[in-house]
Amino acid sequence: MNYRWELTSDSLEKAIDFLLSGHPYPKQLFGPVQLSYSYEFDWKDPRSGLPFAQEDKDRASGHDTKSSIRIDLQRDSFVAPELHFPFSVSDERLYGMLKLIVPALPFQIGMRHFRLRVPLKDGTGHKLIRLDSSQAARISDCL
Repeated sequence: MNYRWELTSDSLEKAIDFLLSGHPYPKQLFGPVQLSYSYEFDWKDPRSGLPFAQEDKDRASGHDTKSSIRIDLQRDSFVAPELHFPFSVSDERLYGMLKLIVPALPFQIGMRHFRLRVPLKDGTGHKLIRLDSSQAARISDCL
């Protein structure tokens, strides 16, 4: 049986206490209890505090430039950032942005974390593909 609750911020401490009260949990693939938190955000220029401009073509195509960070507290807890950047790999602004934000990230980011998000041919979604060697080299210089 699977239950899902949406918690308010003032319930977070109670939820964590509930999660920890059954620890250690028996080894199993899922559950028996998991607490997940997800937060969406737009990148801001650390110099000005203003959002980075979004490319017109991305806005017109409905490309989602929102980033998110997800925290799962369970038997094997993890933090999973999913970072979307508002500039394409062909836009010089991407490399300037990376040079500004990478030193300020609270975790290390490496080339294995980068993928291109490209639309599916049927228009129903996107897929992730690896960067080509020239794109990877440019991004690697910013890390």
